[in-house]
Amino acid sequence: MSRTGLMKIAIRRAVNQFKLDDNKQICQIGDAPQNRRAARNADVTPIDVTTGIFSAAELESAGAYRVVGDF
Repeated sequence: MSRTGLMKIAIRRAVNQFKLDDNKQICQIGDAPQNRRAARNADVTPIDVTTGIFSAAELESAGAYRVVGDF
């Protein structure tokens, strides 16, 4: 299954479990451009974090919406 497919399943479960109106209240946190693409394909806001192999500059140049160092 694709990242987008898995994300859509997780979104559907979150919407049902937390009784959300829609997926606009959901964001996806990831450390790779592939995670961001999946989030955008699933219509949620992607937030990139520099805990993986990609630097902030690499994530930003790949079109990150927001990049944070850690939590």
